[in-house]
Amino acid sequence: MNWVLSAKQMQAVDHRTIEEMGLPSRLLMENAGKACAELILERFSALMFGKIAVLCGYGNNGGDGLVIARYLNNRGYEPQVVMVGQGHQTEDNRINYDLCKYLDIEIIEHQSPEQSWEPGGYSLIIDAIFGIGFKGEPDKLHQDLFHKINRSDAFVISIDIPSGMPADGGDSPSCVVSDACIAIEAYKYAHMTNRIADLSLVRIGIPVFYITEHNPAVLIERDNHQYPVRHWDAHKGSYGRVVIIAGSPGLSGAAILCTRSALKSGAGYVYLFHHPDLADIYGQISPEVLISAYDPQDGYARLAEAIKQASSVLIGPGLGKSAQARDVLRYVLENCRKPMVIDADALNLLADNPEWMEQLADRELVLTPHWGEFCRLAGISLQELKTDPINYLQTFSTENKLAVLLKSHYTVFCDSTVVAFNLNGNDGLATGGSGDVLAGIIASFEAQGMPLGQAAINASYLLGDTAQALVMRMDTAAITPTDIVENLFACPIDYD
Repeated sequence: MNWVLSAKQMQAVDHRTIEEMGLPSRLLMENAGKACAELILERFSALMFGKIAVLCGYGNNGGDGLVIARYLNNRGYEPQVVMVGQGHQTEDNRINYDLCKYLDIEIIEHQSPEQSWEPGGYSLIIDAIFGIGFKGEPDKLHQDLFHKINRSDAFVISIDIPSGMPADGGDSPSCVVSDACIAIEAYKYAHMTNRIADLSLVRIGIPVFYITEHNPAVLIERDNHQYPVRHWDAHKGSYGRVVIIAGSPGLSGAAILCTRSALKSGAGYVYLFHHPDLADIYGQISPEVLISAYDPQDGYARLAEAIKQASSVLIGPGLGKSAQARDVLRYVLENCRKPMVIDADALNLLADNPEWMEQLADRELVLTPHWGEFCRLAGISLQELKTDPINYLQTFSTENKLAVLLKSHYTVFCDSTVVAFNLNGNDGLATGGSGDVLAGIIASFEAQGMPLGQAAINASYLLGDTAQALVMRMDTAAITPTDIVENLFACPIDYD
């Protein structure tokens, strides 16, 4: 399992390892530097044909860099250590600095514009200047250096996290843009939110239960994703009933996409309740779908009966923001106690009627906003969300007692107990309708018995995995939501 920690959690894990296990901090630094050096030698030795620079700060991340320099030196390379900036030097850093001097490793000081180092002419630069304790903006000396590194021809490997990047995620306009990054012991939030290139992970001897007891987030990957279990002796009732309330004049396509994706991701029955004026359009949607109009004139009687029989409910795609849409959403929120996905226009209506939010607390439902929709729900600006996305998400989820799947170039699920990330996918999903497809998959997974959080984040994984599979046949620019629907589960799943 690949865990994801905040900076505070990682620092607490380190502290506990040192205090309770009695492992000296210098030993952890030695383990980290050695593991990183071995990975660099294993994966990037072809890039070590020219000059090598190890850029170090004066804290523990810089100490890791000094250990790396020692191990590269022991393997016959001639790295140069560049000590960047000024500041308090930790004891473990100082010890490894002295060891590098003892080994006659060249050490260069980069402390001012007058006493500076230039990155030109290097084949490999190892960035170990700032670690997860960094906060705020780098000073001008560091900003200028980062700019030069980013413009250089060297291959750049960052240790634990690119220098200047906030470990808990968010915008980082002044940071090292690395070609590869080696995370130490666990991934950090920034590794998820900033989509760092060529991310690797090394372990340094910290007990796993020290990490798990801090309630870490988890990264969903090929080795731990889950889909609903299929049974060889199943029947259509085994895989649940999905009720979808979607579609309005001018927005009819969203209902088609989410309905088809619910079917193609395994639901046993799918019911579509649509705007009364769209009967002609939806009459031909699919022979497998049970179709009806929601009718306020009969008190939503048919819809009420379907919800009573439902395993899960999805409301919102293409619903519109009319008075009729508002009324049917309010009816469903007040009368449905089945697992529910609230998506798209239903989210915008919810943002316009925040007094409805209280009745949703602690219910088995998930909101599935993209960033713009989330900002409207949370009452914050997009710029605010960019600065600290995971913190804003956790705060909103906790205060409102709601589960949220936040969608962007990465996807993160959050409720009162769980944070889970999915990085799977590509820009082929940056097309109108992809969110409708995802909403249908989530509702289908819920109907098939998956717990809410598992359904949401694993549906996101399936969406991304399908987009990744499609690039074997077409460019990402050509991928459409219909392509995604038609190719769900391109890789067969196992039966129990």
